[in-house]
Amino acid sequence: MRLLAAAIMGAAAAATPEPSVAVAVVACGRLAGEALFGMCVRSLRGPGAFAGVIYALTDRPACAPATTTVVPVRVEPRCQQGASILYKQLKMRLLDVVREDVVWYVDVDVVAGAPVGPLVAAALAAFRDPATTLAAYDEAAVTADAHDRTRLLREPYHGG
Repeated sequence: MRLLAAAIMGAAAAATPEPSVAVAVVACGRLAGEALFGMCVRSLRGPGAFAGVIYALTDRPACAPATTTVVPVRVEPRCQQGASILYKQLKMRLLDVVREDVVWYVDVDVVAGAPVGPLVAAALAAFRDPATTLAAYDEAAVTADAHDRTRLLREPYHGG
């Protein structure tokens, strides 16, 4: 009986397609025109080996790297004074603009130095538990030597 249950569970798992995953980067204001925006996307495509859709939410679409799907953002002239807060709130609206099942928000100053597939797979595995609704981590807790500046020379992922 145990073998049959395992076979049924295995067949159900095999029939469940993997969720589609996209990356979203918000680059507005001065950040949209900085080289950091392009470096972030190039690192996700290059060393990060991410082949899925990368959404670029930006108020300067001409500055978005060619390998992104641009989501134009418009800030009313009367709101320019507090625009940085509006930009930060965009990540709360990501699910309104993506078609994929999962969207991975990446800060524009993140540079991938190794394939991100294992990181994405670990996050997806965490979400297979029905009780999980949000996966987050404290960057300072990622490694025991998180505050050691030489770690940047040996870590494949770094968030700032």
